[in-house]
Formats: sequence, C-alpha cells, structure tokens
Amino acid sequence: MQNATEGLDAALEKLTGSQEDFYKGQLALTRVMGEAGAPGNDAKRAEVARKLAEGLVNGGKYPIAARREIARRLGEIGGDSEIPALQSALVDLELRESARGALDRIPTPAATAALIQASKQLLGDRFVIGIVNALGQRTGEGVVAALSELAKSPNAEIRVAVGEAISQQSDPSGDEIILAIINDKSVPLTPQQAGSLAKARVRLAANLNGKGKQADAKRILQSILAERPISMAQPVAERVLERVRLSC
Repeated sequence: MQNATEGLDAALEKLTGSQEDFYKGQLALTRVMGEAGAPGNDAKRAEVARKLAEGLVNGGKYPIAARREIARRLGEIGGDSEIPALQSALVDLELRESARGALDRIPTPAATAALIQASKQLLGDRFVIGIVNALGQRTGEGVVAALSELAKSPNAEIRVAVGEAISQQSDPSGDEIILAIINDKSVPLTPQQAGSLAKARVRLAANLNGKGKQADAKRILQSILAERPISMAQPVAERVLERVRLSC
C-alpha cells in the first residue's frame, strides 16, 4: 500500500509543475491506477481513490488544471465513497464539468442520485444540458422525475435535450413529457427542434417495444401517425409500428 500511495503522491506533485511535468504526471497516474485497478487489488484501489478525492477537495494544494485531472481520474477509479468529493466540485465553475464527467462514468445508484441533485442546481445552460445527457443514460428511481422538472426550463435547448434523454428511458409517461414540451407555446421551438422531439417520440416507442411494452409503443406510434399536418417522423413511425405488430 505504501508504494502505491508514494507513487500517487509523486504523480500528483508533477501535475503542479510545467507542461512537461504535467504530462509526466499523467503518465505516472496511469501507471498507478493501472496497478490499483488490477483484479484482487481492491484495498489499493480504494486507497488511491481516497487520496485522489482528498486532492480534489484540497483547493490550496493543487492548481485548477491538476484538480480537473484528478476529477477525471476519479471517474475511472472512484466509487460511492468518492461521490461527496465530486459533488463538492460541482459547485466550482472551473471544476464542475470535470466532476460531472466523472460522475457520469461511475455506474452506481449513488452517482445517479448525485446527478439528479446536480440537475436542481441549474448552474448554466451548458452544464444543465450535460447533466440531462448523463441522466438519459441512467435508469432508476428519480431519473424520469428529474427530467420532467428540467422539461419546464425556459431554455428551448434544455427542453430538447430532455426530450432526447426521455427517449432513452423505458417509462411510457415520458411521451407525455415530450408532448408537453412540443405543445408549450410559451417556449417556442424551431422547426428543427420540433422535428427532433417528434423523432424522440418514435425512439421512445421503439425502446418501449424492446422492453416488451408493445401496447404503450403502439399507442404512441398511432398518435404520431394521426397528427396533421404530416411530419417527417411519420414514415419512421410507420416502420417501427410494423415491427411492434410483428412482435405482438
């Protein structure tokens, strides 16, 4: 354990130096983490992750570039124990994207909960869209509810991102969320954005069909096909509907 942490300390120290030193520090970190992540090295992995988390929250010791690198590496080796450190970095404008990316790579319910909590902070449209995209890849309690809240954003780009994320879920209620975005005239959509949301409804139906929810998929697709004027999503909806019929 001592050699692993000593190697980590040396690698982190290099991140505080010149550009050349920074690059050497990255290589050293890769070696340390490769050893710690090997099968049977759970204790070493946990210790390395713990020390990285300490480095992330210790703002006075490492410059911002080093802390971004540390956050990125936590996405590779961190677990639930490191999530509080990443959450604390989410409120730092210079670290939040790196922290969000790290949470996105930790595939646990606790990381999902941290992303949901971050979605309520609304710290900049670009950041929120990143959170929405991350939640679209998640399942579990609270994901669709969080996306539903974000669908009320006054920003059309965030709303479209929500529709895209909803289409990756397997919750039939997602169609109501997408329809609400489309029909809410208080936040106008461009024709391209409206078209993207119409296609998101088709993708949601296809996803539901793949999850064995043929009745819900059929209902959504028939609703799309009944719309007038005819949209560009309807030919795709017709093809997906045929697949749904074949799977029934």
